[in-house]
Amino acid sequence: MRLIECYIEGFGKLSKKKYDFSSGFNCINEENGSGKTTLATFIKVMLYGMSDTKKASLEENDRKHYMPWSGGACGGALTFETNKKIYRVERSFALKAADDSFMLYDLTLGKISEDFSEKLGEELFGIDADGFERTVFLSERALSPKSDNKSISAKLSDLVGCDGDICDMDEALKALESARKFYYKKGGSGDLSETKGKIGEITRKLEELEEIEHSLSAAEKKLIEARAKGDLIRKETRALEKERESATLRVAEAGYEKLHREMKASLEDDLKRHGELVEFFGGNPPSFDDIDDAYYKSVEAKSLLDGAESSSKSTEYTELRAYFSIPTSDEEIARVKTAIDTVSQHKNAQSSPEYTRLKSIFKKRIPSESEIDELISVKKKKSKAPLLSILGAILAAVGAIIGVMTPLAFLLILPAAALIGVSVGVSAKYHNEHRKRECEFFASLSDKPAPDGNDTLTVLYEMRALLDDARKLLDDEKIEDDRAAISELESRFPCGDSADVIISKYERFKALLVAEQYIEGDRSAKIERAKMLLKEANGFIARFPTVSDDPYTELRRILTEYNMLSSKILSKRGEIEHLASLHSLGEGTERKAEKSVEEIDERRRSLEEEAAAISRDIALTERICKGYESELESRDELIMRRAELEERLVKNEENYNVILLTKKYLQSARDNMTVKYLGKTKSAFEKYAEAISGVNGEEFLMDTDFGVSITDGGKAHPQDAYSRGTRDLYNIAARLALVDSLYEGEKPFIVLDDPFCSLDDKKTRAALELLRRFAKERQIIYFTCSSSREA
Repeated sequence: MRLIECYIEGFGKLSKKKYDFSSGFNCINEENGSGKTTLATFIKVMLYGMSDTKKASLEENDRKHYMPWSGGACGGALTFETNKKIYRVERSFALKAADDSFMLYDLTLGKISEDFSEKLGEELFGIDADGFERTVFLSERALSPKSDNKSISAKLSDLVGCDGDICDMDEALKALESARKFYYKKGGSGDLSETKGKIGEITRKLEELEEIEHSLSAAEKKLIEARAKGDLIRKETRALEKERESATLRVAEAGYEKLHREMKASLEDDLKRHGELVEFFGGNPPSFDDIDDAYYKSVEAKSLLDGAESSSKSTEYTELRAYFSIPTSDEEIARVKTAIDTVSQHKNAQSSPEYTRLKSIFKKRIPSESEIDELISVKKKKSKAPLLSILGAILAAVGAIIGVMTPLAFLLILPAAALIGVSVGVSAKYHNEHRKRECEFFASLSDKPAPDGNDTLTVLYEMRALLDDARKLLDDEKIEDDRAAISELESRFPCGDSADVIISKYERFKALLVAEQYIEGDRSAKIERAKMLLKEANGFIARFPTVSDDPYTELRRILTEYNMLSSKILSKRGEIEHLASLHSLGEGTERKAEKSVEEIDERRRSLEEEAAAISRDIALTERICKGYESELESRDELIMRRAELEERLVKNEENYNVILLTKKYLQSARDNMTVKYLGKTKSAFEKYAEAISGVNGEEFLMDTDFGVSITDGGKAHPQDAYSRGTRDLYNIAARLALVDSLYEGEKPFIVLDDPFCSLDDKKTRAALELLRRFAKERQIIYFTCSSSREA
């Protein structure tokens, strides 16, 4: 086959162009960008048409790439000769393949021909467009003959007369290799290895479960022994609780005596101090109003005397009046004075042992009398439960004796004993509930634990006796209010004066204010009044043996202490009388416990610790047993799963062996088939490669995929190990050899788009010489952009 001419209506940058081709060698030498590659592509699409693709890249989408730059129709005509007939094919191309057109003319007859269809190239050469481009269409960027093109393989198979399709063999080998990799991969992965691993893992798990079953039996035996031991400890603990109740009741009675003595001793201390204060006041304590009245009289008298000496207003008065321009009332000053006294007394009390003791008892809060009285009342009732138990037992015993003698009396006593027994049971439940309330009550007061048994009643009585003292000494809220009142007064005066100084100035100011009112009056009247006031004030102070420079403040402090003691004494007397009447206490009524509560408690603590340890051991063992049982539940499932996996392994191993044998025989058949056409291709390659490179053809090796290796230094090296120019040289020779093998009948033309760019001058000359020889048998269309590569 040969090309005669082509006409390009519009294709890429080429428009209205005509090219004539002669037989043999055609060299087209034009500059870069002149359209050489475009012309080569035009020849291909005239034979094969344009593929319809949606790829965005111009290099991968000929339809986008070669639409006419100047607009207009895309396409043209190609005239060629084959089988001694001349044809002209006309094609036009649109944006969509469905809109393309095709027409073939027989120029010998001058009419439309149906010798070939739109698949002109495939019908002429027996290969598709990709196979055509990889054989007779050589360019610098696509020289390698290596290809997975199916049409080339099919063509070669047909040429050597092979039964079957080698392409189908390749597909079958790929499918077999994919199936083989499913069963086994490099590195030990694959279904076979995974299945064996799962079987081994299940086997190890079943061995572990066998050990777990032995461990479960041992744990269950240990659990039975621990529960039996726990039952014995609980039985002994119940007996100790009854024994302790009796001992605690006796100890509690002794505690009441001790509390009674301590309360009386405290009362005696308070009475002694109270007597000292009564003696200080001469048996007639004044009121706070009496002290304030005498104080204001002394201040007023001094003011009158000072005012009598000067008829004009004093500088001090003027300064104080400016100082108290901030509104301040007598009531506020009086309240702050009282607050100062209270805070001072509270501070002094904090250093006393009594305050420390009260603070430890009422650390969190101070309860009410009703809370304590309720707990005392319930506690007393609860303490009678053991007596009821004893009474019930006595009645039962008496009933039994009388029953022998008098059956009727026994029937009367028996219900009473039963009723008492029921009461004892209810009382025991009530005891537990009340004990919980006691613990919550003591926890709300301080961090100390609640006392045990009847010690609680002793502590409650002591606590109730201390309530009034606690409120007076621990009323932090009242103290904070007093401190706040003092701070508020101090904050209103910017001079930084303390409350004492402010009060002193205020009292001075009030006195001066009163004095100023008399400045305008008769001086002698002022002096007389001042003398009278001083006499009354001094006469009041003279009644008491004060020792400080500020007798009025001293009197207020002592009077406050006197009032507090009076109230405290009254409260303590009532509490002592209440405790004595409640427990029939008096002189010489001290009781002693007949048995040590501490020994009972020590044994009980020991039993509790042992019981707790056993409970922990039981809980732990139960959890372990449940864990063992849970793990053993999966044993049957694991056995079934292992059997399934073993069955699957046997089946898959059989499949794997079948795949290996099938692949082996199929590969052998393919190799036998490819060897038939490889020999001719290899011989042609050796001839062309030797002509270009000068290397002996026997040094070349070619595989069934047309991969080339060169023997150098006694060792074969793949062509990829050589330079770009050397690789291109061997690729050209391989392509020419492939053309010889593919086309034994009518020889097709060969298109070369500047394929010698990477060759040196020597190899370029050798390659061009080879083309000239090749052109004697085939039409060659050779494009180049360099005169050095021009034939």
